[in-house]
Amino acid sequence: MKTQPPSGPPSRTHPDPGRRPYPRGLRWLLPLPLLFIVAWSIWTEVTQYRQLETQTTQLARHAATAYANLIAARLDTQVNELQFVAQALLGPQTDPAAPDPRTIETLRRFMVLHPSFHALQLQSAEGGSLLWSTKMPGQALDAIGTRFTPLPFD
Repeated sequence: MKTQPPSGPPSRTHPDPGRRPYPRGLRWLLPLPLLFIVAWSIWTEVTQYRQLETQTTQLARHAATAYANLIAARLDTQVNELQFVAQALLGPQTDPAAPDPRTIETLRRFMVLHPSFHALQLQSAEGGSLLWSTKMPGQALDAIGTRFTPLPFD
């Protein structure tokens, strides 16, 4: 008995079922554009990250340098002012370890005119020893805690 071919629309199968739809080399070439796009995206992200990292480092160094220069300028101003005050109060010939009575009286008047200052002290050049003070060393820190008033919170 002979079988009749099915009637209806033609079959969508490949005309030669033993043959592959794409040649072997072409099958490996199809994902290459996708791999290229992924590699390019990764390279772009890494490059942008490195550029931003370099830019951030440069901005941080610039800000640190500017802030350091500001602090140095303030310290230089204070040193210059202290040198001026030392020359005005002590003079070039006076021993700083034993200021004359006129200098002591000037410092006491300054303290009366500026009550926000707690104490004035004359220290050695290296800052290791106290030469003279308007308050005894034990008094200077004890009184601070009694006059402290915390700020109110809103």
